This record gives sequence, structure tokens and C-alpha cells, in this order.
Amino acid sequence: MRFGGEHRSAQRIESPTAALIDVVFLLLIFFMLTLKITPPEGELDLAVPASAAANESPDPLLPPLRVELTADAGGGLASLTLDGADLGGGPDALERLHESVVDTVVLADGSVSDEAAVTLDVDERLNYEFFVDAMAAVRSRRDPAGKVVPMVETVRLTPRG
Repeated sequence: MRFGGEHRSAQRIESPTAALIDVVFLLLIFFMLTLKITPPEGELDLAVPASAAANESPDPLLPPLRVELTADAGGGLASLTLDGADLGGGPDALERLHESVVDTVVLADGSVSDEAAVTLDVDERLNYEFFVDAMAAVRSRRDPAGKVVPMVETVRLTPRG
């Protein structure tokens, strides 16, 4: 018994490939236009205040400490100064910076001065790792129990100039 009448021969069904290619190109264009290019990891995008705004502060009892980081030709730490005193270069200078800031802002009873502030003057050629290490050296310290204790809450950045 046959249903559907006469016997049909096998017909070849063709799909319209031109329409599929158009859709693929439209998707390609869409994704190219909506792609968000992100900056390379490790670069810091910091908003540096104008020099007049960075120097404004109410007359604190403890003047802000000025730390200058200078880079060598390869981006390494060539020199580090704290309020004009040369602390040298390299990783040892960061340790000396930390010790000097602790001596300055930590009071005799172990508490930290509320007026403690640091102004960082960073060479734009300096590798960011030295900037981050300098921030860590001035912002916190370890107490005798080994816990990290905040030391300096206010850190300002000034443009090199």
C-alpha cells in the first residue's frame, strides 16, 4: 500500500549558503565593534592631583613626609630619598624607608600619629613594583604578634616636575 500517490525520486535539497555567509560576516563585524580593549595588566592608571592641590593641607603637627623615587635607565630604583635624606637604591632602600617612617610616625606608646601623611614623588620611568613596594613600606607595619597594623592612612602622589 502506497500513501502519497506516486513514487518520488530523491531530490537534492540545497541550502542557501550566501545568506549564511552574510550572517557570519555580520556577527564578525558586531564582535569587532563591541570588543573592549583593556590596558595591559600591571599598568597603573592613577589620577595625579595638580601640584597646588597636592600641597594643600591644614597645618598638622606632623608635616607630611616627602618620599622621592628615582628610576635608572632600566626602570629600576636608582635612588630613594625621605625628606631630602638619601636612603640609597634597590630593595634595601625600601627597608630603610620603612624603618625611617616607623621611627617618625609611631609614638613611644606604640600608637600611630593621626596626622601621619606621606607624599610620594615617583619618576614616571620607575617599574610599578617599586611603587607598590614603597606604598607598602609607608602604609603598614607588623606588630610584635605579627599582625599587619595600618600606619599611614594618607598617601598623596605628586607629578614629577
